[in-house]
Amino acid sequence: MQKNLFGQERKVAGIGMIPLITITTVVVICYRYLWKLFVLDEAPCRISAKSVTVLDAASCPSLMSGVGVPTFKGRYDLGDIMQSEGFTVGAELGVQNGYYAEAMLSRWPNCTEYHLVDLWGHQENYHDFANVDQVTQDLIFNDAMERLKPWKEKIKVCRNYTTECVKTYDDGYFDFIYVDARHDFKGVSNDLAAYWPKLKVGGIMAGHDYVTQDDGPAGGGQDWTTNFDGTKDLTGTVVKGAVDAFAASVCRQVTVSYREDSWNSWAMRK
Repeated sequence: MQKNLFGQERKVAGIGMIPLITITTVVVICYRYLWKLFVLDEAPCRISAKSVTVLDAASCPSLMSGVGVPTFKGRYDLGDIMQSEGFTVGAELGVQNGYYAEAMLSRWPNCTEYHLVDLWGHQENYHDFANVDQVTQDLIFNDAMERLKPWKEKIKVCRNYTTECVKTYDDGYFDFIYVDARHDFKGVSNDLAAYWPKLKVGGIMAGHDYVTQDDGPAGGGQDWTTNFDGTKDLTGTVVKGAVDAFAASVCRQVTVSYREDSWNSWAMRK
């Protein structure tokens, strides 16, 4: 591990000036956003270009000892990782036309069950290109089912809200859960919290669009700052903010894809 000496003290967001003696670099979480994970005086902390968040070592005893997710270039590599890990049961939240499900099943032959969770329905308070009218949603659903026919013995469909479908799954059921449904802060946060218990210990949760509002959606005319309940995400952190907050709450390292030009993917191990 690489040793780095900073100055004698540094300002930490929400804490103030604290002494920094020797910081041990453990792992680069996301080069794009300049995030790293450090050990500071035996307490792990995350340092970004904007702030430093110190995590309480007592409340995160497994943070440094657990096995993280292998690095991956892009989200399609996750299928190879699932195969190499010997995983067999997965779920995808937000399926749309089924292109990603097709790619995952093609690269994950050991998969025995792949659950497709999607409303395939128009939603209020969702300013996303995928939120088309109901007639088009039905056509998209039919297209997805046709595309995934080669794996008809493996796929299980729950056409409903993610927060309704989750009630049908036992805790610890899935090896892999891919979160790509709504992209507003509250929507993502709800999905992460609801499906985390459904993931086996050692399983992998991942998702797409690890961005803030300004990173991508705004440039394309989408507005993910409107939450599902009509409230506004004034931070503008949307998906990235929800993932970071949840990862910190469960003391997990976030691994981010390193070869996607935009709309990066993320993953964490339970």
